[in-house]
Amino acid sequence: MRTSVIDMGTNTFKLTMAELDGDGFRVIGVEQRGVRLGSCSYQYGLIPLPAMERAVNAIEEFTRISRQHGAIVSGAFATAIFRDAQNSRQLLEIIEEKTNVFPAVISAQKEAELIQNGVWHAMKGRVPPNMLIMDMGGGSLEFIRATDKKRTWLRSFPLGAFPILRDSRLSDPVTPQDMERVNQKLTQELKPLFREATKEQQVLVGCSGAFETFAQMMGHHHDNANECPPPSVQLHREPLEKLFQKILNANSEQRKQMKGLPLFRVDTIVPAVMVTQYIISKINPEKIYASFYSMAEGAIGQMIHQKK
Repeated sequence: MRTSVIDMGTNTFKLTMAELDGDGFRVIGVEQRGVRLGSCSYQYGLIPLPAMERAVNAIEEFTRISRQHGAIVSGAFATAIFRDAQNSRQLLEIIEEKTNVFPAVISAQKEAELIQNGVWHAMKGRVPPNMLIMDMGGGSLEFIRATDKKRTWLRSFPLGAFPILRDSRLSDPVTPQDMERVNQKLTQELKPLFREATKEQQVLVGCSGAFETFAQMMGHHHDNANECPPPSVQLHREPLEKLFQKILNANSEQRKQMKGLPLFRVDTIVPAVMVTQYIISKINPEKIYASFYSMAEGAIGQMIHQKK
């Protein structure tokens, strides 16, 4: 049996198709579309009409692709922007009417739980005893502390890429003053995280768009577009820091030419780097991994568990 799940993020919609196999699953295809719902929403509180059109087009395309692969769309999960924007209900009604897909707007806590489940599937057989999962999206920033057996702490912060771009008015390229201003904000806003995460050394596992992009830019990708990436890869700190400096030193036109960086992430990758670099400097992780499994894969795993 084949199924598919849609992750409706603030910047990106992602389709994950999987073959269900007993107690597990195998990802057979992934598609992403840059919808940029948060490009103006966090300034004015409304999703603009062009972004709505991109969202509807993406869902229509995903349903076609799912059918072509013999998969049924079994879930669509709407995240931060759908919790925040004043007109998100309007967009959901249009999607339901035009595509016959009925998205569920999930809480930040539910989002974090699905992310954790997805990461556990990605790290299967080698889940570290102390793990800090980080998921930076367009609208929010989630952290989950977990062991190889259970979740011990989770928290969602309104520090996604678009809110940071809105509040910080970054230069292009960013300046030391920009860095200082963002770091001060993170120091203030993330106090609960640092109280929890600095108790003992962690393995940092990053997932979703930002860390997938870091991994791809570092060469962790397949040349065959039809092949799925591995569930997770280790990111070594020195080359990762070099990549961060390359991104921060470049302007938008230079970033557009960077291999592995999708055009719809040219702006949002900058705050993602600033936040990730700051987190790494504060918690000094033992190792760093990028998980290509996140909320959608977590939802698929949860569906299998519920059917037992």
